[in-house]
Amino acid sequence: MVFDSLSNFRDLGGVTTLDRHTFRTGLIFRSDAATHLTLHDLALFRELKIRLICDLRSPQEHRQPSYVHPRVVNVPIHTQPTLEARPLELLRCLFFKNGADRFHAFTHSFYQHLAFADPTRIGQVIHLLAQDGNLPALIHCNAGMDRTGLMAAILQLSAGVSYETVRAEYLRTDDAFAPRRARFIRIARLVSLFQISRERLELILTAHPEDLDEVYRRMLAEYGSVETYLISAAKVDADTLRKLKLRLVE
Repeated sequence: MVFDSLSNFRDLGGVTTLDRHTFRTGLIFRSDAATHLTLHDLALFRELKIRLICDLRSPQEHRQPSYVHPRVVNVPIHTQPTLEARPLELLRCLFFKNGADRFHAFTHSFYQHLAFADPTRIGQVIHLLAQDGNLPALIHCNAGMDRTGLMAAILQLSAGVSYETVRAEYLRTDDAFAPRRARFIRIARLVSLFQISRERLELILTAHPEDLDEVYRRMLAEYGSVETYLISAAKVDADTLRKLKLRLVE
């Protein structure tokens, strides 16, 4: 499906689990911000029978646009500001000599914050998706890369998908954003009078699986499995996890 306003829309389903089942298609979708849907986009949403939009962004980000879908829930999974919300730090990442190192340090910290500062926020999303009548659902943030990417990874892992498959799915964002990224880089370099390097822009506008890798390693080291992390840290009861998995896997 081709949307007017979404560049990074895709289905979490269609992947195989470790026990040779399949994550069902048509139940959970992910995208960049679904905040300016056109009539064409809304028609596609109706075709997909999307009942719920789960906005993972901060309340400040959530308040800015006007939604047109009838069922939208804001479940911010973080309290730490995004890089876009810290313009001075963003400029340092873009222009300073050590900007690449600063960017990597920020994304590492942000992913750790998303997963471990208050995991009950992750749990709220799981509970929401497990409720009767809330599927099919869409989860999104701004670009559909970091917050959405982590949430999508946790959902697929909890359904029994291998980490190698989850990681590959996470990286599909780079392909989805390729045309939009190329346009943005051209404009940003022109506006900055070519003071921002193409390489630095590419760095900031692409997905970095090493941050996801570190989150996954820490989950296994501290909890033994993603399921135990969700039960112990995110406060999702085992019955809710089982109920959601039964819906998602065939």
